[in-house]
Amino acid sequence: MRQELAQAMAAVASQQERAVAAQRAVDDGVARLREAMTGSMTLHELRARHDDLSIARQRAAHERTGVHHLEGVADERRAELVRASQDREALSQLRRTAQERHHAEGLRRETIALDELAMRRAGRRRAGAAA
Repeated sequence: MRQELAQAMAAVASQQERAVAAQRAVDDGVARLREAMTGSMTLHELRARHDDLSIARQRAAHERTGVHHLEGVADERRAELVRASQDREALSQLRRTAQERHHAEGLRRETIALDELAMRRAGRRRAGAAA
């Protein structure tokens, strides 16, 4: 499970890098479009650059969506790891409790056996003293 969590975290980091790169491409595209608009350009060129910027924005949104999805997967893996740890602790506690009960039962039986032995010895002494 730890390995799955590590893989999920690595996937998130990788996707975040792609999202940052995509956002940088959008920022660069906006800067280029602004720069181009300061000069003269045809309507066709303006539309082409605007379309390029639109594609870059869609890619950036897609990459951010991927980050959110992978973060959810990583959170699920983390929760599974926590649950597994809690389960192990609960099982360990149950084992300790069972061992303690077993030990207490053993002591109780030993006490009963010693009491019975003491009662038999006391009964023999009384029988021997009466004869």
